[in-house]
Amino acid sequence: MYRDPAGSFAALLLRSPRTLTDDERTSLRFYLAYVADRGHQLRRETRWLRQFEIARDALVRDQALPSATVAWLKNQRRADSLCAFQVQMLEQLPGWRWCPRHGDWHARADALAEYMRLNRRAPRVRSHDAAERSLAIWLGRQLRAMRSGRLAREKADRLVAVLTAGYGAGRSSENRD
Repeated sequence: MYRDPAGSFAALLLRSPRTLTDDERTSLRFYLAYVADRGHQLRRETRWLRQFEIARDALVRDQALPSATVAWLKNQRRADSLCAFQVQMLEQLPGWRWCPRHGDWHARADALAEYMRLNRRAPRVRSHDAAERSLAIWLGRQLRAMRSGRLAREKADRLVAVLTAGYGAGRSSENRD
């Protein structure tokens, strides 16, 4: 659920400007632009807030994001100059993660485990089913990464466990007849 961070930054207005850090000054500028009349916002802050509002509105309504907004969100994850206000605003977005691919990997591993449990075999690259083909391509990339030592140990262990369990499910003595 989206929560307005205004309360935590309004307190900065009560402090002496000389006691504010650079990050607090930047956060205060963004906060003032956020609460001010739209005609009086600073240019940089206005652009950032406009993009944020497009993203927030689409995500809250569960709508597809415009490609420019997707690119903007990707850039926010990589930006090293975000102030505390920007970080807090981004973290309030529905589904926001700083490292979204980490969760995606585990979701794909879960999908592979489910596929192998149901089909008792690994997915095939030459399948007519697009979902199976996609999963097979992903599995091939993970196996190549594991063999070359580029796959994190935790992920390699999980992949081996999924493959072992999946192949083991179809190898019982009653299925060999």
